[in-house]
Amino acid sequence: MDNGIAILDIILLAMIAGFIALRLRSVLGNKTGHEKDPEETGKKKLKESSHLKLVPDDNQDNEVFVSSPDPVSLDKLSKQSQDHLDTILALEPSFSIEQFIEGASKAYPMILQAFWDGRMSKVEGFLSKDVYTQFNGAVTGREQDGLTLDNRLIEMSDEVLLEVEVDNRVASLTVKFVSDIVSITRDEAGDVVSGDETDAIEVTDIWTFTRELGSNDPNWLLTATRAG
Repeated sequence: MDNGIAILDIILLAMIAGFIALRLRSVLGNKTGHEKDPEETGKKKLKESSHLKLVPDDNQDNEVFVSSPDPVSLDKLSKQSQDHLDTILALEPSFSIEQFIEGASKAYPMILQAFWDGRMSKVEGFLSKDVYTQFNGAVTGREQDGLTLDNRLIEMSDEVLLEVEVDNRVASLTVKFVSDIVSITRDEAGDVVSGDETDAIEVTDIWTFTRELGSNDPNWLLTATRAG
């Protein structure tokens, strides 16, 4: 009789232990392959895959690396630029090159259109003081000559990250944009004085965007422009 009770106790204990194990597994989860390497904790080594983005893991109390849908090519970057990129990622682990390029690619036509329309105040918050003064001065000169632009952006064919620099926590990223633009200049009567309404030309612009790392302001300012 005592042996039967002992066996029953053992079975009950085994069932309880199994239930506890299942509960722990449901709370802690299984290994996903994304666990942090203890040697890399706090170091955030990103040199091998700079396009990876550090994001919170909903199922674990840590952060994991996930790749963005369209990794940005770093082929044009010098070793020094790649080192500066690593510095950005170390100071701001949530920084995503893909998101930056996507934002810059949206800012490019928006700023161009504001310049063509002569409405620089619409994008003043995205420009450094020097660039705003330069663009606004060109608009003023155009208006004084009685000229207007009737430009149209047909297609953006390429966006390439050319250079990365970090100086005293201020990051500057230089991007090359290649686009097809119909460029028309009209006089006060609306007549075309230059350009061809039926022909798009390939334009290469090299723009530099700057932001202070760690700042609460997420916006990057356009701080320099030049033709490619």
